[in-house]
Amino acid sequence: MGFIQNSIKESKKMKRCIYCNKSVEDGIIINESHIIPDALTNGKITYANVCSVEHNQVFGDTFEFDIIEKCRRIRNFLNIKSKKGKIPSYYANLDIDGYKFDKLTSRFNNILDGSSYPVIKNEKKYLFKMINKSIDNESKHFYELIHNLQITEDLEFEELFKMLGSQNMLRLVAKIGYEWFCKEYKINGVLPDYTDIINSIVNENSNKSVVSIINNEKLLNDLNNELELGTHALAIYNTSNDRNAYVLFSFFGLILYKIRIRQYPFYIAKPTNSIDFYGFRSDGCIGSCKIYANNFDQHLVSLTSIDEINILKPSIAKIYANLLSIQIITLRSFKPFVKEITNIIKKNQFQSERLYDELIGLAHSTVITVTYVIYLIGKYEDQYNYDDTFQNNIKHLFNNTDKVIIHKNIKEELLLLFNSGEFLNYLLTGLSIFEKSYNKEIRKKND
Repeated sequence: MGFIQNSIKESKKMKRCIYCNKSVEDGIIINESHIIPDALTNGKITYANVCSVEHNQVFGDTFEFDIIEKCRRIRNFLNIKSKKGKIPSYYANLDIDGYKFDKLTSRFNNILDGSSYPVIKNEKKYLFKMINKSIDNESKHFYELIHNLQITEDLEFEELFKMLGSQNMLRLVAKIGYEWFCKEYKINGVLPDYTDIINSIVNENSNKSVVSIINNEKLLNDLNNELELGTHALAIYNTSNDRNAYVLFSFFGLILYKIRIRQYPFYIAKPTNSIDFYGFRSDGCIGSCKIYANNFDQHLVSLTSIDEINILKPSIAKIYANLLSIQIITLRSFKPFVKEITNIIKKNQFQSERLYDELIGLAHSTVITVTYVIYLIGKYEDQYNYDDTFQNNIKHLFNNTDKVIIHKNIKEELLLLFNSGEFLNYLLTGLSIFEKSYNKEIRKKND
């Protein structure tokens, strides 16, 4: 393992860029690179050996920007904030009673907020203008109308799937794998045997890809079960059959990439039956897990080419649908929605119909789900143990899980609860319990 020792020795010298080998003596600035772009995760994972402009800024303005923009829907759903601290909106394709509309939306807005533009011209092309006007007038006719509308949203899987095998995605994945490897082994500057991966990242026209896709649905499912769906995961793996060092990278749990970092001049690894993964959750928490299999060399088989990604299309579509239908219950992920629910109650607590519309009737499915969870916390206040963590209390309440499936039955159940008379009191109690737990576990920790 001489190359690792040499890397550590190099790290004690002046910092050099791992892409061009330049240092401050060459007139450049060396700064921290976000290994996984910060707009794709609320966590922070960086390595301070990348030149500021020629590589860090160029990457951010080109292939990183492209992928970040194409992931707006996932980022919105997972509450991943931009550099400005905002959760991105995205254009939703809505089907309303068989008529299609494009709409800039967010999980914090109700489904009819803001302007919308019909895709198909028809007699309902002014539907949203009419509805928004009706909201202002608090029309009883509108209240009856809206609950009879059938509103669905296209998840636009085809666009996402196309992105996963794109050249920009492969460059981003190679960049993540390379910088993670350099961070783990404290590599300083450009070292021998890294030419292929550096070229595949820096050169947009590189025809020698170092990234492949693992064709093992069970392995990815095992990883998602351990680290939670929607988590980025990274691991370093040295093969025993081709002398290569690889980084494995799971992108939001949707797909597992294998990045070839370098080849050793001699065999350094024996067959292994376990790999250690680090997981970077959407709420900023970092976890780890060990995945087991008999001889991983046989389980990490890649597709022969990126073009064969269609083989994985059904499994990726299934994971994507699950990702957008499961709400993980944590203090961090719920906080922005709790704030929004509190504001809605303050504005509308004496206007029953508007309160229902904003919390349930017209709300985004996530707001509805969070409202439901907070209501249950308040209803079962006597079972809440303030000496225990919020997470453990949630698992007790939801039968040993901290996830809730987003489905229309929740909305129907909330309608019945809303009319029961105790709904608002339980909801306010749940909000109070949440804030106490947040202040105890998160705010104090940050202070």
